[in-house]
Amino acid sequence: MSNRSTWIGVGLAVLLAGAATLKLHPELVNRPKLGHVSQNDAKSAQQAKDDLIPAVSVESAKTADFVDSLMVNGTLLPREEVLVGAQIDGLQITELDADQGDIVHKGQVLARLSTDNLQAQLAQNDAALARANAAIAQTQSQIAQMQANVTQTAADFKRINELRHSPAFAQSTFDQRQAQANSASAQLSASQNALLAAKADLTSQQAQRKQLEIKLAQAQITAPSDGIISQRNAQVGAIASAAGGPLFRIIRDGAIELDGEVSEQDIPRLRVGMIAQITPLGSAPVQGKVRLISPDIDMASRLGHVRISVDAPAGNAVLRPGTFAQAVIVLAQSRGTSVPSTAVTLDENSASLLIVKDNKVVRRKVVVGVTNDAKTQILQGVADGEVVIVKAAGFLRDGDLVRPMTLPSGDAS
Repeated sequence: MSNRSTWIGVGLAVLLAGAATLKLHPELVNRPKLGHVSQNDAKSAQQAKDDLIPAVSVESAKTADFVDSLMVNGTLLPREEVLVGAQIDGLQITELDADQGDIVHKGQVLARLSTDNLQAQLAQNDAALARANAAIAQTQSQIAQMQANVTQTAADFKRINELRHSPAFAQSTFDQRQAQANSASAQLSASQNALLAAKADLTSQQAQRKQLEIKLAQAQITAPSDGIISQRNAQVGAIASAAGGPLFRIIRDGAIELDGEVSEQDIPRLRVGMIAQITPLGSAPVQGKVRLISPDIDMASRLGHVRISVDAPAGNAVLRPGTFAQAVIVLAQSRGTSVPSTAVTLDENSASLLIVKDNKVVRRKVVVGVTNDAKTQILQGVADGEVVIVKAAGFLRDGDLVRPMTLPSGDAS
């Protein structure tokens, strides 16, 4: 009996100790009753519910400047090239005073030809001119003598003619005086003709001299206009020939322009005078203007040509004929509502984007205009200040709840 009593006492002691422990443990004492939810649990539940609503990146539509432009590829070429060749044949090139790449001015000497032969011809012409002048002087002197002789013989003939019916008249004397008068007149006429011939010879020699002087001037090959020498074919010692091709090629006034190719559907959009920015391959851009639009289209390539003048000083090192270049032609400038280009969804015949209103998605049909870089112009459908979903996800529909999140400035993601 004593052992049983002992075990009963031990059991009661354990039960009392367990009861005391339950009373004193705070977690057991403060355990909420069944069915009661704490404030933290409520917040967690709401957060979990919000997390189910998709977050979207948004941006407000705003007014911006837009430029409608057209890109053109082509080659830099001289606007006008001047060919400089020899105008006389058979003379040797003795000196070169200009080289490829030099900037030259109108009248500047580029090369000199040998003038020894021309100088010899000039000396001969000087002698011929002297002879012609001497012949004229001699003939003029003879004419003066002949005129005096004509006057004298005419007077003698007049006197004898007056005595023709007198008793002292001698027919032989009359015939003699008449012959002398006729001979003097004939000699005077011959001298006058000789004077005309001498003057004609003088005129001929003077014309020859002018030709020789022109050839002497042509022996100095000069630049016909301002410009840049793009090519030099002349060599010292070579014989110049008018039929041998140009000795120099000059870019008139150093004017370079872009010869660009444009598709036939874009040609009607171009106008002379439109501003363009030209970028030669590997160089900084330069400004230019549309100067000429081709009136025809190539039937094989369906391309037309446009000439864009370059606003740059002559001799600009980046403007080398034959260089590939791109040009951006400004077709029009406008100001309108701007949205991210990624926000616009383009269908076959329409465009749309998603806006957020009261945290709900609204799909809006729009009319788009120009696209510049990452921005697109909206002509109709969206007003400034409306919130646009940056990336129009395909899983969003009208009425969907979203959590709009504004992107940091400059973040296009």
